[in-house]
Amino acid sequence: MLQPHEIEARLSSIWEALARESRTFRLVVNGPGTATAEGDRRIVLPLGLDDASRRAGVALVISREDAETLASVMFDLEPAELSQSDIDDACAEACNVFSGCLVEYLPCGNLADIGLPEAMALDGYRLVSLASGIRALFEAREQNRKLVVILFDPMSGYEPGGAV
Repeated sequence: MLQPHEIEARLSSIWEALARESRTFRLVVNGPGTATAEGDRRIVLPLGLDDASRRAGVALVISREDAETLASVMFDLEPAELSQSDIDDACAEACNVFSGCLVEYLPCGNLADIGLPEAMALDGYRLVSLASGIRALFEAREQNRKLVVILFDPMSGYEPGGAV
């Protein structure tokens, strides 16, 4: 199992590769779930465990500014040229890539399958966040910009197809 500082370094490196900007992730120890606002993007990627009665998941909560920066770099477009679909696709891909780091926090041999990342509406995300256990929460904040990657284990309250 990777140590927290190794996960922090990997997440920071991934963000730099995806968005071409430096951001330092830190493990938030014993912290509650992150607050999310209407303008934030919330992407959840479900993880099936070998115990079919239990599910885990990775969530990305990202501010509008960070989501636009990410999509602009990924698609080589100016922010004004981006569509909502471009921004959603970029955020889903980032969640997918970040999830590769966080599965290291699951008990060994527990992962059975990885679902598809899905954008969630504010109310649906709040339900999942409040109902789920948080195994790890990594945060990279910069002024009003929010970038949070969460490993829910177990994840509860999630219904596939509850997208925005």
